Parts: sequence; C-alpha cells; structure tokens
Amino acid sequence: MSSSVLSGKIEFIQYHKPGLVSGDYTITVTQTVTGSKIQGSNSTFQDTKSFSVAGPRFDLPPQDIYEMFPPPGNHGDHSNVLPHIILNRSTLPWERDIQSTRGNQPWLALLVFHQSDIEQGRVSEPKIIKLSELIEDSSQSGSWFPDFKLEIAQRESDKVTVIDVQKSLLNVILPSFEDLPYLAHVRQRKELSVDIDESYLAQLNECKEGSTQAAEDIFKEEFAAFKEEIKQGGIRLFGACSIACRQNGTKKEWVITDAENGKQYVAREDSVQQKKVLNVFTNDAEVAIVIANRLPQRGGLTTVHLVSLENRFIDKIDEPKKVFDYREKDLVRFVSLKSWSFSCTDPDRNFKQILLHLNQDTLRLPEAKNDYLNQGYVALNYYLRKGGKTIAWYHSPLRPCKTTDRLYSLKKTDSPPEKKGWHIKSEMNQTHYYWGDRTQNTLYQVTPFFGANLRVSDQLLCIDQKSGLFETTYAAAWQLGRLLALQDQHFSVALTQWKRNHVQQFHQRRQAIADPHLQLFNNLPSLNAPSEVNTWFDKLNQLQGVPFNYLVPDARMLPEESIRFFQVDPLWIDCLLDGAFSLGRCTETDQLQDFYHIIASNRYPITSGLLLRSEAVSGWAGLLVDGYYKLSKDIESELKMQDQEIRASALPNLKQNLHRIGIPLPDKLRIQQTDGIETWTLTDLDTSPDYVETIVGDANNPQLCMMMPDRDRQYNYTIINNKDKEYYLKLPLLRMERLANDVLLCLFQGDIHRVDIHLKPETLHFGLKKLKEDFSKDLKNKDGSEAKTNDQTQSPSVNLDHKNWKVSPDSPSLPGTRSLNVKNLVTEIEGKLNLTLNTLTSDQFALQMIEGSDLVRFTVEEEKAVKS
Repeated sequence: MSSSVLSGKIEFIQYHKPGLVSGDYTITVTQTVTGSKIQGSNSTFQDTKSFSVAGPRFDLPPQDIYEMFPPPGNHGDHSNVLPHIILNRSTLPWERDIQSTRGNQPWLALLVFHQSDIEQGRVSEPKIIKLSELIEDSSQSGSWFPDFKLEIAQRESDKVTVIDVQKSLLNVILPSFEDLPYLAHVRQRKELSVDIDESYLAQLNECKEGSTQAAEDIFKEEFAAFKEEIKQGGIRLFGACSIACRQNGTKKEWVITDAENGKQYVAREDSVQQKKVLNVFTNDAEVAIVIANRLPQRGGLTTVHLVSLENRFIDKIDEPKKVFDYREKDLVRFVSLKSWSFSCTDPDRNFKQILLHLNQDTLRLPEAKNDYLNQGYVALNYYLRKGGKTIAWYHSPLRPCKTTDRLYSLKKTDSPPEKKGWHIKSEMNQTHYYWGDRTQNTLYQVTPFFGANLRVSDQLLCIDQKSGLFETTYAAAWQLGRLLALQDQHFSVALTQWKRNHVQQFHQRRQAIADPHLQLFNNLPSLNAPSEVNTWFDKLNQLQGVPFNYLVPDARMLPEESIRFFQVDPLWIDCLLDGAFSLGRCTETDQLQDFYHIIASNRYPITSGLLLRSEAVSGWAGLLVDGYYKLSKDIESELKMQDQEIRASALPNLKQNLHRIGIPLPDKLRIQQTDGIETWTLTDLDTSPDYVETIVGDANNPQLCMMMPDRDRQYNYTIINNKDKEYYLKLPLLRMERLANDVLLCLFQGDIHRVDIHLKPETLHFGLKKLKEDFSKDLKNKDGSEAKTNDQTQSPSVNLDHKNWKVSPDSPSLPGTRSLNVKNLVTEIEGKLNLTLNTLTSDQFALQMIEGSDLVRFTVEEEKAVKS
C-alpha cells in the first residue's frame, strides 16, 4: 500500500512502566561446574553485586514538570475542572510501587484542598524537615507516616516537604485503590505520522524487547525500500540507523535512531479502516499526566499537592480490597513533591478570555501622528563621536509595515549569465556586480543599497532632510552584527580561518588558469563553510542573540496584555549579517572577496511574526501559535495531483504563490491529502545536501534566497481549505521563544494573514459540563468523535448524581462532596457506551473526561489585527 501522512496526531496510552522500578537491588550469579575429573565432583562459584535505580522519592526536580493546570496564581473560573499535572518523563508515575505486588496504580496522586480546609485546620501548611525527622515521626505518636528505609542515594540530612491531613478529610478526598489506575495516563504527540505497509512488521518482530540492533541487520535488503516509503511521507533517514524494541503500555514499539543527526522515530502496529498498517512517527513528546479527583471550590483559594503514596495501601482481613493505611491516627503525613495554588473568582481570566481582551495593534508607538512614527521609528538619545549629544531616529527590525529594500537588490538584465553565482565586471572605472542563474539562463545586476565598500558602520548613517536628524537604524544593525561576531570567540576564529583559506584557494586557482602547467591547484574553491559558522548565521537570521531593546526600543510599543504583529525588515537583517561577516574586512580587496560568499545571505527574505505580552504566556506553558498565508484559488486543480512524484514545473500556480512569500518550492515533491480531510501535505523529496540558491518574490521584486542544508529539519508544508473554500498555507515556524516570563516572540517564514493561538494537545484539561445544580459529561467514541445513541438522535451523557461523589461517613456535613468516586463513574460510562464491565482503561477514561481547548484566531489585514 502507499504511505499516508497525518500531522498533529495525539495518542492516549494507558501507562508506561519502566523496566525496573526505583530502589536498591542485589543480583547474585551462581555457576556450578560438575564433572568426574573435577576434585570433589563439582565446584560452585558465586558473585553478588548491588546497584540502585535512582528515581524521585522525596522531591521532584523542576525539569521533570512540564505544566500544572489550572495555572499557578490564576483567577479564572475553574470550578468545573479537575486539576492535573503534566510530567516530562512518561514513566515517572509508575517508577515506584504503592503495594508489594506491582500493578497499574501510580505512586503519585493529587490532593485538592479548598480554602475552608486550610482555614479550619484540616490540612497543615507545608513545612520542610529532614529525612531523619520523618523517620522519627513514623515511630512516634502524632501524625502517621509509614516506615521506610533510605536508599543508597538518600541521606538523613536531605530536606523534604510534608503536610499533615486529618483522617476525616482524607476519607472524602483521597482516591481509593480502585480509583488510582484511572487517574494517570500517557499522551504521545505525533507531529508527523506516516502509515506504510504492514509487511515490514515481520522484520521488526525479529528485534526482541530490550535489545538494540542495526537497521540493516533487521531489514536486510529491504531497508532501502523502507526508507524510500517513509520518505514519501516526509520522514527521512540519512545515516546508519539502530532499532530498539520496547514495551509501551500494552503496545510493542520500535525506536529508530538516525546515527547522523540523532533524531528518533517510533514504529508501531496500528489499524486504519480495519486494515493493519505500520505507523512510523516522530517521537516529539511523550508525557505522563496525573489527574485529581476533586473539583476546586468556586469563590475561594484552591491548593493542590502532588503527594507520594509509596507503601500506603495494605491488605485487611475483613476487606476484599486494599485500603489506605491510617494506623488509627487522626493525622496522616504526606510527602509533598509539588504544590500550587489558584483562585476561582474571575470568569474572564481563563485562556480564551485573556486572549480575546488583548490590546491588538502593530509594533509602533501608540497614537503615532507622523510618517516616521507610523513606520515604527522612535527618537532616541544619540551620542556623537566627539562627545556631543543629540536625537536620532531608530526603528526595530520588527516593523509595522512591509519593506522590500535589500542590501544588494537585484534587477533582471537581458544578457545571459556568464556563470552561476556572484561575479564582478569592471568597465570605464566602474564596478558592476552580477548574480547569474544558469538553470534559468537569467542574469541579475546587483545594486548595493549603501555603496559597494562597507567597512565601517558610519557608512550606513543617513540624514533625514525634514527633521535634520540622523537615521541610525542600519548603522546600529551592522555594528551589532560585528559586535556579536567578536563576542563569540569560537565563531570569529572559525570564520576568519575559513575566509583566509578560501582566499588562498581562490588565488591558487587563478594562478593555475594563468599558468596551465601548474595543475596542482585546479580544484574549485569550496563554498561550504564549517558547520558551526553556518549554524551561527542561521541563528542570527532568526534574530537569536539580538538584545531585546533592539527589538522593542520603547516599552510603550509593547504594553501589558497586548499582541503586536510585525514584518521583519530584510534590509535590517542584511546589515546585521554583513556586519557579522565583515570580520577581517579592511581593504577594498577584502570587500570584493567577501562579495563572492553567500553564507551570510538572508535565508528568509520575507519573514513576519508577532510579540505577545500576556498572562497567557506565563500561565500556560503548552501554548501553540500557528501562522497562515492565504493562497489564491488557482491552486485548486494542482492540489489534485496526489500520491505521485511531481516536478515543481508542473505546479506553476503553487510555485508562484510560495515564491511570492519567500518559500522556494522544492524541485521534486509529493502532494498527499490527509484521510479525506480538506488538508494537503507537500513533502520535499529532494535530498541534496548542497546549498540551494534561487530567486523568490514577485517578478518586479526578485530576491535571492539561500537555503542551507539542514538534515534536522523536515521540509513539509501543509495547506488547509476552510469552510469558505479559502486555501491557507501553514507557514514554517522559524522561532518561538519566551523572551521573558510573559513575553513570547514568534517568527514565521512568509507573510501571516491569519494567526491561531491554542494549547498543545498534551495540555488539554479535564472537566465536567455545568448544570443548574450538578454536573454532567457528554461521552465520546474511541476516536474522540461525539458518541451517539442507538437511534443516532442524541449523544449519550452521564449525569453525576450522589453515587458519583464521595461522602465522609464520619462527618456527612464535611464540604467534600466535590470529590469524584471515579470507579463508580467509570462503571456508569461503560454502561452508557455498552462496554463490557471493567474494560474501560485509564487512557479511554481520560479521553472521555477531556475538554477541548479554546482557539483564538486573529486575522491580519492591512497592518491591523482584526479579532474573530
């Protein structure tokens, strides 16, 4: 079967147990040798070794926590949401046992405390003690904590955070032993997922669980066919590969590691339309999620503690099931691994409402009243070289308007090119610069914007004739690039050494041409700079390392709770790159020699993006921002050329659309439609590691785009068709980074016409539907779609009545009725969906409890952001 591709798929997994749980181990090896010639008839040899599997026990490293929900310190209305915590290591909830026999119960649980619990003393404030004190407390009167032994990596002086909880409250809020398996699961996000023929499963099954083998040994002569088939879906394997087999929950899977770039992919048996396939996907994110069983209280503070349940459940003679060990104590002590608080007071402080109330504009000073301010300029203090002080204009590379000026602009000429690439002609005491494209038999004359010999930043200073002020923007950008290059000693040495070697090779070749008998130096000079130089310039293309005050020169341009859209000034980037590349440029000869190099060229000549300063950035770690460009409708017929290798020349309309926004269409590609949905994926089938130089932009504004070889990046483009029959290209996201706790920068390759802000699938929360006096839950099918009753007239739902809530037998009046009886709820869901009793697993329960995340869309039109 032909491969099919799916993007952005999320999969729920019941659990992910490690090979060994955390703890101390002793392994003993005994060998007995027998034989008639051996003295004593037999001899026994024995050796004992000890080792420890060190995992979190009394504290949790911050890097293991991905996100908490509701966000810490948030004031939105989350009274119908079950709090949860996302852990970066998918095996973490199952790395320890809560009983002697190993089951599916996690050793971690979330306890939710309302403000009244804290005020009335039913739970203590967290306190930090030593492990030695915790050991003493376990054997003395007071709060109860089970006996335990320190492991090899633990010391009595280690600090631990503990809380004490009254038994009467625990009877209400503590999950039962039967509830626990449903309160933890794993989610795996597949950014790119390819379904291929099941025949490869036979070879993969030769790799046994826990072993690692070379891919060539497993697939043998079929490895080339395997690589080609997944390449059609956008996944490329470049070097030698190893394959490791592992068990993930109830599923067997194989991890494929590319030795050249270290990228990992996962292969697993799957089913599509009742047909078995092999699913290969990018191993982007696999996280574990622990869910609470209690709803927050509206109108007050709610505190959540992630606690350890290690060795807390025991067997009782008069109980057919395991129960929590209280030891007849009124207070029970827990180790708190993480805690956070939030309030359910303001319904307008949820994710959606925060984004809808953002101050929206382009990046400029508020109430700009002249042409300069409208273009993003600000007036800043400027110190002259002789000590004088004045005012000068400056604008950020992030501009409110689109500009097309380049440091070296191109103009098409009629003469055919003499050769491909840069070259120089001198005539009548004038120097002309050209760039030739022999593939298109086209020659472009290159016109320097500031002049041909840029060796100091002062050459880029301009005077505004109206105000008489200096325009310092491009001089500042050029000088900043030079300073950033000098600051990085490793880069500056590598760049200077490469330029020196390149000049030597260039002169050696000229000498060989002048003197043909010297054939020792007839190699062409290489344009391939060291990888560290290429990587450094690529990061600088994305403004990495540029100080924030260069991006936002005035704080008033980015106020609190605001979103600002911008276009990146390509001339600013050109000057920044040329300044960095100018190391060692002292003479005119140096300048002419630098002209032949393309590694410092702007790799993304058309770039746009946004700056978001908001509580949504600090409160939600799983924030996603997607940018889209509106395509013309004349590409519709070309999108139907599916499931075959296509040359770019056969897609003139699509090529023109992409080139207009600075995205070169690959020479060979494949178009695939995603499972009949109005979504198409364009997969780049070119695998050449060489530089790709091409002309992009409009015919009246040609721009040189240089693409560097990047084997870590998958060149796949997605086109979607919305209900209005409008085609949108999902723009490549070049950079998404938090510049501060509440400031997010996003850069996209191309012009953004639409921006969608939403949460990652792994951060979707769990909640109930509010009724007048109680709650209900609408149910779903296994694929996440809305379930229907037998007559297909309505969706089945569960109304949460008294049997779904926990009530304290000791204190019926205790306000703990917001704690779910999870096992009873699971049984009722199974009945509504006509499932066999006790067949609903934790991943399926999570799917039923999931609540879709809100998506806020902004439409960017004519330098304004319009909310929809």
